[in-house]
Amino acid sequence: YLSIVRTPLFKKELRFLTFRKKLNSFFYPFAKAAYYMKKLSNTFITDIREEGIVRGPLKTLSKAIRKVTPYTAHAPHYMYRLARAIYSFPADKEYVERQGRERAWYQANGDATLRVDYDLNENSLVIDVGGYKGDWVSVISNMHGCTIHVFEPVKEFAFEIQKRFKNNKNIIIHETGLGIKNENMTINLAEGGTSTIKESEAQLTIAMVNAHEFMQTLNKPVDLIKINIEGGEYDLLEQLIATGDILKIKNIQVQFHNFVPNAVERMEAIQKALEKTHHRTYHYEFVWENWERNEQ
Repeated sequence: YLSIVRTPLFKKELRFLTFRKKLNSFFYPFAKAAYYMKKLSNTFITDIREEGIVRGPLKTLSKAIRKVTPYTAHAPHYMYRLARAIYSFPADKEYVERQGRERAWYQANGDATLRVDYDLNENSLVIDVGGYKGDWVSVISNMHGCTIHVFEPVKEFAFEIQKRFKNNKNIIIHETGLGIKNENMTINLAEGGTSTIKESEAQLTIAMVNAHEFMQTLNKPVDLIKINIEGGEYDLLEQLIATGDILKIKNIQVQFHNFVPNAVERMEAIQKALEKTHHRTYHYEFVWENWERNEQ
């Protein structure tokens, strides 16, 4: 509103205005804002009728805004983006790079489609490594009604998941992490999750269980495993490949993280090893990718 329709008034100008003009100058920005909102609404509806919702409702709305607002109104936004590209700190650059990588993922609406559209049923077995608050588990359970093992080592998060699914006997909560051996280890707490690698002032000691030993306790193959453990995915996948347990898993949905030392090299080595037993069904680098086992 301020950058598009505001009309600046100075005290020396107000002295020469009549009361009516002063009143009109006060209401003018609101009238202009109403004009733009009506114009935006009509443009948005027209675009939907003529072209449909392209790449989601937000993308369609953004397109309508660009049509309605004056070209000069976009200048501050592009100047800000240019300034960030030139003067940003390393943390800002990492954020900007991730935003660029995630753009294609969100355009594909991957969270609502690719991450949950699997050939599963009530007899399927799913493992969620890094359950966090159980949002993904909730969608998979509601869609397919399968048995799900959830590994969440942070007590507060595990308690929240247990409370959320207390009446669902098909969801089994493990208040541990899934790793390469049975041990207690220190993790770093951060907004949005935890990590054994990424540094943080807040730390917590958690229990880990050996993935190979856990896989041996299962009485049937795993239809889907989701891995999002903030850098721990490299060790876990390397062990699953080395022990041959990877052959017991039909679909591997994993998010690799690039803050791990030698992340690219390790990721490419894991991908090369997975090509021997699985094939990739979708791939958004350092966002999400899925590997499906080859037919025997």
